[in-house]
Amino acid sequence: MLALTVSGLAVAAAAPAGSAGPTPALLAEYLTRDIGLEPGELGTIERGEPVARSLDTKDANEVAIVAVIKVDIPKEQYLERLRDITRLKQGEPILQIGKFSQPARLDDLDGLTLDPVDVDALKQCRVGDCHFALTADAIARLGRDLDPLAPGFATQAERWIRRFLLDRVHTYLARGDAALPVYTSRRNPVDVAAESRAVLDASPTFFGFPAAMKRHLREYPNDVAAGVETFVYWSKEKVGPKPVISLTHVVVFYDPQQDGVVSVASKQVYASHYFEASLGLTVAIDDGGDATPKGMYLVYLNRSRSDALSGFMGPIKRTMVRNRSRSGAEATLRRLKRTLETDAVASTGLGAARRHP
Repeated sequence: MLALTVSGLAVAAAAPAGSAGPTPALLAEYLTRDIGLEPGELGTIERGEPVARSLDTKDANEVAIVAVIKVDIPKEQYLERLRDITRLKQGEPILQIGKFSQPARLDDLDGLTLDPVDVDALKQCRVGDCHFALTADAIARLGRDLDPLAPGFATQAERWIRRFLLDRVHTYLARGDAALPVYTSRRNPVDVAAESRAVLDASPTFFGFPAAMKRHLREYPNDVAAGVETFVYWSKEKVGPKPVISLTHVVVFYDPQQDGVVSVASKQVYASHYFEASLGLTVAIDDGGDATPKGMYLVYLNRSRSDALSGFMGPIKRTMVRNRSRSGAEATLRRLKRTLETDAVASTGLGAARRHP
């Protein structure tokens, strides 16, 4: 069964109890009014524990989740760790990961390998019947380039997929959503650009997701907003029976109108299985306490569309995925908390040196 993951950015958990002041009023208002958290859940966050909640969606194939945690490092240090995404996201459920150079190069993908299930899928790939997300043009090229009966097919397929992914990165960075593929590997073609726009449109603007950032995501690369930093990474992630190979575009947005708030969007550019579109948003907010240096709250919102949620068993699958999403998000928060705070102590001692008046 598919377990929806916190794909775009994994977020962290937990500061020591009582380490900073109360939840900033704007954040508390959003969490209670718009998300529906109870006062007791706000207290859980203040004690340094994660809280996750599933959100209602209009589309039956879409699952949305919000998760919140308090972390005992400054948001500036979190952003430093984020830039080293391969280290930040190491460990389960991430199996392999790499960050693309600027410009992206083929050797950026040297660490990517194909599992036997994907090698077998590529051997039998046909338009409308291929268990690996590809366009009609890519399926035709695959048939011309590789012989499934030839010795060493697995190695050749691995190299072919690396070149395919590099091409996806180059075309997306040059043309944005216009370069997102139409998967014809399935019986019903999937227009990834349309699915991606629908997920973005369903994500409301709020204090950490300003309209300027939403416009940047929609119009990229033609409308590059001021105060934006971007990069792309690839990953192979344990999700369901098959690992998911994905490409993710990360956008860091510094809003001059919101001092103390930084927003990070992670937009799916490609996924080999399950996911038609996915958008993650992480908002880092100063905790407002008197400690020096300050800690932060991380608010994570993810919307994902999956073909695994359709069909006769769709309602049952959605319920199971929503439940696993909440528990998976909380586990991810705890793991990342340990990574962030342990790294902070090891590198600068910030996590152990917060001073209180």
